[in-house]
Amino acid sequence: MNRLLVAACAVLVGCQPGAKGDPGPQGPAGPQGSMGASGPQGGPGAQGPSGDAGPAGPPGMNGPPGQVVVLAAADGGSLVVDGGVVIVAGPAGPAGSAGPQGTAGQSVVGSSEPAGSNCSGGGVRLVSASGTAYVCNGAQGPPGQSVGFAVELPGTTCPAGGVRLIASSGTSIVCNGPHGGQGQPGAQGQPGQALFVFAADGGSAAIDGGVVVVAGPQGPQGIAGPPGLSPRLVFVEDTSSTFADGGRRPLVSLAYSISPWSTVPAPVVQSFVFSVGSLSTTVVRMEGRSLSSNCQNDNLAPQWNGDLELQISFPDGGSPVPAGGILRCDRRAVSGPGGFCDDGFAFTATVPAGALAVGEYRGAFILGRACTTTMWPGNAAYSIGEAVTLVTQFP
Repeated sequence: MNRLLVAACAVLVGCQPGAKGDPGPQGPAGPQGSMGASGPQGGPGAQGPSGDAGPAGPPGMNGPPGQVVVLAAADGGSLVVDGGVVIVAGPAGPAGSAGPQGTAGQSVVGSSEPAGSNCSGGGVRLVSASGTAYVCNGAQGPPGQSVGFAVELPGTTCPAGGVRLIASSGTSIVCNGPHGGQGQPGAQGQPGQALFVFAADGGSAAIDGGVVVVAGPQGPQGIAGPPGLSPRLVFVEDTSSTFADGGRRPLVSLAYSISPWSTVPAPVVQSFVFSVGSLSTTVVRMEGRSLSSNCQNDNLAPQWNGDLELQISFPDGGSPVPAGGILRCDRRAVSGPGGFCDDGFAFTATVPAGALAVGEYRGAFILGRACTTTMWPGNAAYSIGEAVTLVTQFP
C-alpha cells in the first residue's frame, strides 16, 4: 500500500496542495538501532559508611629460624648483654698514680691505773699525743653466799628423800619426786650373737651393758698434782678395841619398858664439842658393826627404825639443828626382830664452810626416833655395835 501512496504522490506533484488532513494512526515501532559510543567516565562518588569487620583469618605459617650473631670485642674488651642491649666495654686502662701519704697516726701507750681519784676501783691509763684517757673498772659487787648441801633422808618433809641446801640466809629443802609405777615388761628380744674382740697394742676389751669397750694401752704417768688440804682431827672415839677377856663392848645398848600413854625420847648415842672457823668444813663420820632400834606396843605390830641423825647446837643450850647426813647399811633387814643394819653401817655428815657462824658447837648422834605407846604398854630397844667416830676439819 505504501508503494501506491508513493506513486500517487508522484502523479500529483504538479497539482495544488489541498487542505491538511488529520494525522494518521501511529505506525508500528521500528527495529532497535545499533548501540551508541560510550560517554566520558563520571567523577568518583561520595565515600560510603564503613562496613562491619570481617572474621579473623587463619594463622600464618611459621617463619624461617633466625640467624645466630656472634659478637667479639677487640683490644681485650668485654661484651655484656643487659636487658637485651649489648654493652661493649673497652680494655682496662693504665693504673693511676699513687695518692699523697696520709698524716702520721697517734701512738697510744697503756698502763695500769691504781685505785684513786681517776678510777675509784682502778683501771687502765691510755696516753697519746691528743691527751690522756682512763678506762676504769666497775664497782665491786657484794660478796656471794656460800651454799652447802646435805642429803635429806626420807621422812615427813620429803617422803622420797631429797637435798638440804644450807646458806647464811637460811636453809631450803629440795625433795625428790615420788617413785613411778612399775612399767610393763618389754617384748622378748632376739638372741644375741657371740662377738670376739681383740685389742691390739697391749690394750683390753670388755663388754659393758651390751657395748664393746676397747681400752688402749696404758698411757704415761701424768704430772703430780698440787698437795691437797690437810685435815685436822677434832674428835675420835674407838669402841672396837678388844678387852683382856677377849670381849668387845657396844657403843650403846638400851632397853625400856614403857607404860601406856607414855613416850621415850630417842637416845643420844654420842656427843662431842668442836669449833668452826671462817673457812672450815667439818666432816663427821661414824662406822660400826650393827645398828638397830625398834618400838613395840602390845597387841600392835613392832616398828623397826634404823635412823641415825646428827644434831648440832651451842654448848650452852638452845634447840639443836639437824645437820642431815647419809646412812649406808652393808645389809638392811626389812622384817623380823633384830638388827636393822646387820652387817655394818657408815654414817657421814658434812657441814660446809659458811653454814655455821664462827664459834664453838656441840654435835650429838641421835639413834632412831621417839617411841610412844597408846592404851597398851610397850617396850623400846636401841643398839649400836662396836663403832669408830671421827670428826675432821679441812681449813
